[in-house]
Amino acid sequence: MGGIPEPGCLSSLPVILGWFRRRAAAEARAELGEDRIRLLDDRANSFGVESAGVWQIRGNGCLAATDGEVLFVMWLPRRRIRISRDRIRAVERVRAHLGKSVGASLLRLRYINDSAQPDSIALLVRDLPAWEAELAE
Repeated sequence: MGGIPEPGCLSSLPVILGWFRRRAAAEARAELGEDRIRLLDDRANSFGVESAGVWQIRGNGCLAATDGEVLFVMWLPRRRIRISRDRIRAVERVRAHLGKSVGASLLRLRYINDSAQPDSIALLVRDLPAWEAELAE
């Protein structure tokens, strides 16, 4: 994917953001296997993981689902959130998460985390009904 573009001026911002978007999507595809991905949104926006608290940074990234798991690859800071589909307890539509909102409905996944504790993550996705249908299976 090459190195990060040089930031020269404000006009290069779309180029830089596009580079982050493409890199996260390429990482998700490579990690999960292109042929295994059932649904992908390379412009998802995470509103945070409940167990990490309200002070964490909200961030853009790539959300992908396979038969066995959901993966979110955040652009910056570089972070991955993996959730096994058998640990998902609820798929909900909410207006806010951890005190954050944007005036649109969010996809919230309630799941059991790696510490065997209840947890949740909420994301702004482009096609909420498609994600609800995919993850409610």
